[in-house]
Formats: sequence, C-alpha cells, structure tokens
Amino acid sequence: MVHKIIADESGQIWVSTNGGISRLNPDKQNFKNYYAQNGLQPNVFNQRAGFKSKNGTIYFGGLEGFNFFNPAALNKNKITPPLVLTDLKIANESINAANSKAIDESINFAKEINLNYGQNFSLSYSTLNYTSPFENRYSYRLEGFEKEWNDVGKATTAVYTNLDPGTYTFLLKAYSEDKSWETDIKQITIYVHPPFYRTTLAYILYLLLFIWSLYLIRRNGVRKLQQRFEREQEKRDAEQRTALDRLRIKFLTNISHELKTPLTLILSPLEKVYKSENDPDKSELLSLIIRNANRLNNLVSQLLDFKHIEENETKLHSTENDLVEVVKNIFDNLQKSYVQKTLNFHFESSLANYWCVFDKEKIERVITNVLSNATKFTPEDGKIQLYIEKNNTNGITIKISDTGVGIDESEIAHIFDRFYHRESHTELNQGNGIGLSITKEFVQLHHGSIQVESTKGNGSTFIISLPFAEISKEVQPAKEVNTLPTPAKEEATDGINDESSQKPVVLLVEDNHELRNYLANGLKQKYKIVQAENGLIGWNKILSMHPEVIVTDVHMPEMDGFTLLTKIKNDKRTKHLPVLILTVLNTKESQELALQTGASDYLIKPFNEKILDIKIGNLISQSRLMKDAYSKQIKLSDPEIEYTSEDEQFIGKVIGYIEDNLNDAELSVDTLAKHMGVSRGTLYSKSIEMAGETPIELIKTIKLKKAAVLLEKTDLKIAQICYECGFSNPNYFSRAFKAKYDISPSDFIAQKRQ
Repeated sequence: MVHKIIADESGQIWVSTNGGISRLNPDKQNFKNYYAQNGLQPNVFNQRAGFKSKNGTIYFGGLEGFNFFNPAALNKNKITPPLVLTDLKIANESINAANSKAIDESINFAKEINLNYGQNFSLSYSTLNYTSPFENRYSYRLEGFEKEWNDVGKATTAVYTNLDPGTYTFLLKAYSEDKSWETDIKQITIYVHPPFYRTTLAYILYLLLFIWSLYLIRRNGVRKLQQRFEREQEKRDAEQRTALDRLRIKFLTNISHELKTPLTLILSPLEKVYKSENDPDKSELLSLIIRNANRLNNLVSQLLDFKHIEENETKLHSTENDLVEVVKNIFDNLQKSYVQKTLNFHFESSLANYWCVFDKEKIERVITNVLSNATKFTPEDGKIQLYIEKNNTNGITIKISDTGVGIDESEIAHIFDRFYHRESHTELNQGNGIGLSITKEFVQLHHGSIQVESTKGNGSTFIISLPFAEISKEVQPAKEVNTLPTPAKEEATDGINDESSQKPVVLLVEDNHELRNYLANGLKQKYKIVQAENGLIGWNKILSMHPEVIVTDVHMPEMDGFTLLTKIKNDKRTKHLPVLILTVLNTKESQELALQTGASDYLIKPFNEKILDIKIGNLISQSRLMKDAYSKQIKLSDPEIEYTSEDEQFIGKVIGYIEDNLNDAELSVDTLAKHMGVSRGTLYSKSIEMAGETPIELIKTIKLKKAAVLLEKTDLKIAQICYECGFSNPNYFSRAFKAKYDISPSDFIAQKRQ
C-alpha cells in the first residue's frame, strides 16, 4: 500500500509503503526496493508522512520515527558477486569427491558430473553477496533437456529426475533484483551413462540375435523371396524408366557392340601375325598395336561397366579365391606389357596367400585401373610399387605407389568423379575420367574404401582397404586341364576327294560380314562352314543343313541370338543341337541368361579364334560321345514295345533318382542335374515343361508325398519320418507339410487313424 510519493532532483520517484521504500526509474521502467536490511525502520510508514528538503534530502515518517536520506549521496553497489555451486545431491545424499565417483573434485570446481541411468540429482548454488543477499535472483537451464531458462527468483536449488542417457550442460546465472548487476554464466557438463541394455554393444547383440533368428527361421525361404522381390523390383523399375533413359542405354549398348566386333577383327589377325613374325622391329611395332588395341577394348568394357552402374544393375558375384595370387598375376602381366618403357616394378606381400570371398572380375578391374593410372602418370625410369598387408580390422590393405607427377591438393577430392580430367600440359597425363570412378564404385560394392595420398611432383599412393575375412583353404596343386580331342583332325590328308562332305557342319550366324567371313576362313580347314547373316536366315539353314554345332551372335537384325536360341531349344527337331553364343556383354547376368536359355557355351568379344576352334571341337566331341553312348544301350526286344517320348523318359529318370535318394538330406538341384548330365537351365526347363514344377519344388513334392504315406501307413514318429524323407529339420518339415496339405503332420495322423 502506497503512503507517500516524492520525486527527487534527478526525476526518480520515491514511494513509502507498508513494506519499505521503493524507487521507480521512469526511464528504465523498473523498481529498486529498500527494506529493514538496508537500514529502514522495520514497521510500516505513515500515510502522507514525507517531504523533500531544499538540499534534496527526503524524509519519510513511520511508527518508530522517521528515515531520511539524500538520493544523490546513496552509494551504489557496482561489484558483481561471484556465483558458486555449493552442493550436489544424488538420491538426496550430498556427494563429494571422496565418497563418490560422480565428481573428481569439489563441486564448485568440477568440470563434469557422471551419473548412472535412473539417478536423480539436485544442484545447490549461491552468490557471495554479503551486502544485500536478499536481492539475489537466479535463473538456470539444462541444455539438451530444456530450451528455455527457468527464472526461479530466490530459490537456490535445481532438481532433475528421470533424465535419458546422454550429455547435458547445466547453465546457471544470477542477477540483482533491479538488474543493476548480472553474473557470467557458470556451466558444468553432466553425463548420464546408459544402462547395459541401452549401450551400443547391447544394440549390436540385439541386432545379431535378430539376424540369427531370421536366418534360422527363413533360411530356406529367403532366396525365393529375394528372387521374387528382385523380379518385381526390376519390373517396377522398367515401368518407371523414361524414353530418354531407354535411348541412352540402347546407345551405349549399340556403341559397345559396334566397337567390340571390329576389335575382334583387329586383335585376332594381329595375334596371328605377331606369333609368326621373326623381325624384332616389326614384332615390337605389332606388340605396340596389340597393347593399344587391348587398351581400347578395356575402355569399351569400362563403358559397359559405366552403363550397368548408371542402371544400378552392378551386382557382386563372389567366389573363393586367393587374393594375393590374383593381384600378383595382374601385376606381372602389367609389368610384361610395359617392357618397352623403362619403369621399375616392385611387388611385395606380407602374406604368402590369402583365401577369401570376393568378386574376382571386379577386383581385377580395380587393381588394373589403379596400376594403369600409375604407369600413365609415371615418366621414364620411374618406380611402381605394390604392397599387400593385413590391416587392423581383419581385412586386407593394398597400397599402390608411384614416383610420378603427383596430384595437386585441390584435385585429390575430385579424381574419383566421373569424367573428371586432371589439369595437364603433356600427353602423359591424359585420361578418360571413367576408370577411377568405376574403381571406387567396385571397391564400395565390396564395402571397402579407397584413398589417395599425394604431393604435386612427388608421386601418389592409392590405399585400397577391403574388409575380406580370411577363410581356411588348403592350397591344391594345379591340375592339368585336357580338352576333348578336336574332331576330323586328320581328314586333311586322308586322300578323300570330297573332303568337305566328311567334315562336321558348323552354322555361323553373324550380322557383321567381315567378321563372319574371317571366322569362316579360319575354320574351314576343319569344318564345313554354313553362313547366315541373321537369326531368321540361320533358323531356315538349321532346318535344311542339320549342322552339328551352331555359333551365333546376340545382337542381329530380324531375329537376335537369344530368340534364335529359344527357338532351337523349344523345337523337338533341334533341341539336341549345341549352341555357342558370341556376345559383347561381359556380365554374369547375360552369361547366366544364355546358359539358362539352353546355350552350351559362350565367348566374349573380342576373343581368340583358337579358343573358338577348341570350343567348337569340344562341343562336337561331346555330342558324338553322347550319341555313341546311347546307341550302345539300344537293345532289340519284343515287337510289342510301348514307346514313350524322350521327355517322358527323362522326367521318369528324374523322379526315379529322387525316389532312390529320398533320405539324402544333401539332395539338391546341382546333384540332380549332374546325375542327369544336363545343365541347371536344361533341368529347369524340362521340369517345368513335364512336371509343371521347378526342380526344387519337384524334389520337395516327392518327399512330402512319401512322408504322407509313411504317416498314414506306419507307426513311425514324425521326427523319424522327417529324416527318412530327407528333411534335416523337423520344424521345417512340419511347416512344409502344412503348406502342401493345409494340415499339420500330427493332425494328419489323427485324422487318418480315426
């Protein structure tokens, strides 16, 4: 309650109340309050008891006399008092460095507080203001938990409960009632450590247990689901592709085909001439031409790799290989190819061998690209070094260093970008900007990393880290591979007048006139060659000429190679004929497609014509050996013979073999195909055609039918029947049986016995 209002000489307003005297600053719009602690009488002041004297002294009268003061002579406290933390309590118990690990020194000097999850705590604080401590006001905030400051007035304790694990910062500041002073912010870091079940290690264990559980539950179904998902994903991607994307991919494919075919015509004759050339100077020139033609071939392969990366079609096809041996072979071949350039090559490995699982083709491309890059940027008399060692993460590190021109610091971050060209003033440093980009993509596909350390003018070092875990592998001695004898080898000198009539007939289907004639001229000494410029003409000549082997290109007008292959394998008149595919597509997907469609073999352009000759000879020999084997098994019997088709006999043998090996848990499609003497693709197509099921489904169906008979007719337990029918796990057997017959084995037994 206001009793008297007086203005001083400076325009400040002084007010006596029933709670002391207050000063209003009209400019700052704030009050300064004075109480008994400041020297005033403790009781209330009287109504209207106050005045200002001529010298500026102000008087206020109260129940115990009067107080007077001159506002101009009042001392102002300009010293900001220190702000201190006075106490830490955890679970309502005061903590110090001697009795707890939460802090390592006095709470006022501690830099951090370490708390376990679930611990509640409080912090007490104060300012060392001995003049007028009742004016102190406080504000605090827990950064990481609170966004706004808590203005708590005179309260001197902050309490926090149920904090999540993490790192927090406690911020505290103090100020006077009239805001005439304010302390600096005092802070302390608070760590709330997670319980074990919320640590990173615990989450890793949860993940491993989850993955292991999924593996046990879905081990036999994951592959099928994955294949179905991939087919659906490919279908969705194909539907979403724009016309521009399709044109771009078609352009890259056509360009690669157009380049691969001329390269075949260049490399094959060149290698023939090179092998027969005795003049050292000419041999050197031919070697130079062959080396650069191979570089051009590698560039075309990189374009195809780039196309697959752009389409996100690049996948790993990992196999078990000795990484040290693979890298050493690449290094040795490169060293031989640069024999004319005075470079010093040095290979070193801390491991004699290192068996692991990786995609051999892609790792070979990685090492080749980096080594080629090193030789390209290294001048005469330079040094190329390759070193292999184990790294700290149980993987492999490959370091490739050179003493070349080096890389400027500003360029290092961009050398793996697509189509990036380094600044160069000489022909030595020219590149296409594709190789290193593909290298990085292939390394990352293996979940590895590639880094570069370089200084301009002092060479470069490429560090390739690959997380390949070593596997136990016994090194077997190399075995000789003997190819089947080439047919009609001696017919050239047997004196027969009509020589071509005794030669095997080979149909050559190729749209490139020059390549077709070149191959025909190279093969005509041993085979009777029939030519066709596309698949449609080739099909007509197959029906009329009855060739023993068909060699066909893939990309052709009218009818492509895959369409021709499908037509051959779907016609009973021609399905027995072996087909050799010539293709520029050096991918596992295209090779798998060729074999699954029914091709006997394939060759990647450009190819060595000697290899083509050997492959044709092997196919003819195998075909003739098979015919001889079947002819010896033909026996004449009773005239009344019940004839069955070849396909019916085949599927009968398949079913018979499955029934004979019913209790073999290791029975698989591979062993079945091997027993029948056919490829997986052929077995798959015949099984679908004759039985309406895939081979793996056919095996499972026969096993389950046998199990149903045993469940009904015998007293064997379910587990015994499971193993008797070739199932390795009773739980999986029960799920498979219920999926097939819509009833569990136990319910089936009960139903049949009732």
